[in-house]
Amino acid sequence: MDALAQHRAGRAAARAAGTDRRSPNGPLATRIAESVLSALPQGQLLPDRSWRVRHRWIVALLWVQAAGLVALGASQGYGVVHSALDSGVVAVAATLASIRPLGRKARSLIASFGLISTSALLVHLWGGRSRPTSTSSSSSRF
Repeated sequence: MDALAQHRAGRAAARAAGTDRRSPNGPLATRIAESVLSALPQGQLLPDRSWRVRHRWIVALLWVQAAGLVALGASQGYGVVHSALDSGVVAVAATLASIRPLGRKARSLIASFGLISTSALLVHLWGGRSRPTSTSSSSSRF
């Protein structure tokens, strides 16, 4: 058997055994796939301590957003009362998300509602646009 035939026979045997490094089913591909899969979330809950720290930051963000919405609404000409009522939704969500007896699931759901409400209120305060318009005098390109 010549060298080329031996090489081909060795490659065929390696492919059949799953040890060919260039084969998609070989150990290199398996190691890469296992590495990628191990880096992905496993669908488990966060430990209580980690969740509490993250949730505290999210609730703080809700309070900052509630105050910011009042200021934004007033600057857009909606008035302080209108803006305070609008941002009250976010403030209520921040308050309810802070009540420990409600449990992790309910508090997480309420905080998520508050974050999504902030986005909806931004669109409202910007007059139905998803971002503020520029104040330049150039015409729109659309």
